[in-house]
Amino acid sequence: MPLDDVRARAELARFGGVWLTPGPDGRPPYRSLRLLTAEVRALAGATVVVALLVAISSVLGLLQHRDRFSSFRVDQTDAATFTGRLQWLMAALIVASALAFIVWATRAYRNLPLLAVKGLRIPTRWAWTVWFVPFGNLIWGKELVDDVYRASDPSAPVLSPGWRLRTVPMRVHLWWISVMASGVLLLTAHWMSPSPAGGAEVGGAALGLIAAAHFSIATAAALTALLVTEVATRQRRRVAHLGVAGPASRSGDLASPATPRRSDPEPRFEQVPVLVHADSGSVAGRY
Repeated sequence: MPLDDVRARAELARFGGVWLTPGPDGRPPYRSLRLLTAEVRALAGATVVVALLVAISSVLGLLQHRDRFSSFRVDQTDAATFTGRLQWLMAALIVASALAFIVWATRAYRNLPLLAVKGLRIPTRWAWTVWFVPFGNLIWGKELVDDVYRASDPSAPVLSPGWRLRTVPMRVHLWWISVMASGVLLLTAHWMSPSPAGGAEVGGAALGLIAAAHFSIATAAALTALLVTEVATRQRRRVAHLGVAGPASRSGDLASPATPRRSDPEPRFEQVPVLVHADSGSVAGRY
């Protein structure tokens, strides 16, 4: 057997498995990402639908603004009201999705030490605060997600910072780029749009930015759903690879032991010589 395999097996045996309930010495339990992942995916799906509706509405408004498809006419008041309601719904979904993702990312990051991961760049107790630091969240948020993705690999080294040598796939980078691009486009479109009190119509450039921003939001939401699903699957497989040390929790995770539990050894009777009388066969005593 190769030396690396022997070392990996020894480290895995020393770790002892993943605890699904509070472990010895106050060790916290691993918490499944299943429910949080389902919530983030549901919000992401709704965000994709509403973002595409707003983008299509903005594109139609842009075409009408430039007198394209002159046979297509929509009452401006009705269209503005419909688009306005969609944008309010879009804002609510963005806030809810962002908060749900922060909760998901925090739990996923705090699971890493319980999955035999060492060498994290951000302390687990600060995992949720990095998202609320102005400008710092643009760097630390991406670092946290990168660490979650790489360290959740089922085959990552146990109790070692070697997971840092693994690469993050391009789709994770595209997810972050689409999130940043949608934010910049939304802020620019809001800056270019006239104030509601002025009564002026939204210009063509602002409509184009709104459409581009919401197409970017739809892309970011779809990539978010893919990211959370993949990370949850990787952590579940890592639990299976490490094995379960504690009893199964109500979250429905795996419940098999990390290593086959050894049964108690059979009692061994002390073998001592005895003196037996040949005539009666009775035990006279020990010597």
